[in-house]
Amino acid sequence: MKLSGFNKIFFDVVTEKREYLIFYISILKVRRCYLTFLQSQWSVPCSSGIYLSQFNITSKIKLLNICENEIAFVEGRIVIEDDNTNVKLSTPLLEIDLNYVNVSLSSNQMTDMVVDISGHNILSWRPIYLKSKVTGSFKANGSNVNVIDSYGYSDLVRIRNIPLKVPVSRLLWGRLHSGNIDLTFSLIINRNKSSDSKLFLSVDDKSMEFSNLSLSVREETAYSRLSIIYPSIYYINVKDKDKEISLEIYDQNAVIINEFMDVKNQAGSLMSSLARHISGDPKGIKFMAKANVIFKNNLVIKEFHGLPMISEYVCFYQASPPYFFQRSS
Repeated sequence: MKLSGFNKIFFDVVTEKREYLIFYISILKVRRCYLTFLQSQWSVPCSSGIYLSQFNITSKIKLLNICENEIAFVEGRIVIEDDNTNVKLSTPLLEIDLNYVNVSLSSNQMTDMVVDISGHNILSWRPIYLKSKVTGSFKANGSNVNVIDSYGYSDLVRIRNIPLKVPVSRLLWGRLHSGNIDLTFSLIINRNKSSDSKLFLSVDDKSMEFSNLSLSVREETAYSRLSIIYPSIYYINVKDKDKEISLEIYDQNAVIINEFMDVKNQAGSLMSSLARHISGDPKGIKFMAKANVIFKNNLVIKEFHGLPMISEYVCFYQASPPYFFQRSS
């Protein structure tokens, strides 16, 4: 695996009890050295359906070596192969031992979504696997959770060269696994009001990908804790020749709150302030949501309603109205 100026390897899993774990490794190149951090959050549903955070952990870890399919740290390793990824990491606050087995599309069957500003390939995003079966365990705050054949997801974000500011203003992301349909998308609205997007779909064992998604927002909701307004009901549509996908996302229930990964304790105040400035001080929410999907292929129409989905909205640089979103009545 070749590293860029900034690299973020993301994993998630939903357990049988609908508990939601995310963790990601951020690797930042500073001259000839790498600063590496592990961040993880875990939320569980209470009887009312509201999710409660169980832990939010950030740890500095040390990168040892990188080869074609393995990243080694003092605290463990990540081995990424075509159809299997193994994660073993152990810090004083968190232990992860999870195996992700690809059961859909793998990275080499997909192409990057690229944010290209003035001819410079700045940012790329691609799933590692569209859908995985996950087994293993994780341990934090005295809790030891076993994961048995649960569905998970993973992806990789790269920024080739660290800019003075990331070019992104807003980000919408989602992933859906239900029955014979698997789907993930990423839609980025840039600070110059252009957009970049990609959607990967597998339905009835047939796979396809789409670019140039259109977005329209029906309803917005204020989230006072982060002082942001997010699209609470919205539509994504894309058409390519004889294929068309319409996606409605609604009934979003906040699960994980993402704020800037403050590394002051691990890297010092100066580095933390610089990272906050470059990254755009992102604020985001991951939701348990529902989705309606309509897929048209020639004269065949398939409809899926009320599918469970994980969605996300991220705001950078405290982007404020007027919104760049197209309105839907």
